[in-house]
Amino acid sequence: MRAGELRITAYIKSGHWKYVLCASYHEAADFQWFAIERLNPLTNRRRDGWNPSALSRYEFLLANLATSPFVDLTHGLESRPGVYVLYHDRP
Repeated sequence: MRAGELRITAYIKSGHWKYVLCASYHEAADFQWFAIERLNPLTNRRRDGWNPSALSRYEFLLANLATSPFVDLTHGLESRPGVYVLYHDRP
């Protein structure tokens, strides 16, 4: 493994993850842009948007994400479409 990959792997492993399951892969793909806009819009370098007609659903999902406990992704999680967010004390 290259040095850069090792640093990224260490960074990911030292952070904390939250996730929320979605109804479909399409919803997960769209909801991720809503979540990025609300949590850290500067990371949306592609400037992708989300479906405004899903606002209430996405607000519900984001609230569930915010209140969900941190999880250990090294243990098996349910394999369904969803959005995963890394929380870290180092930017």
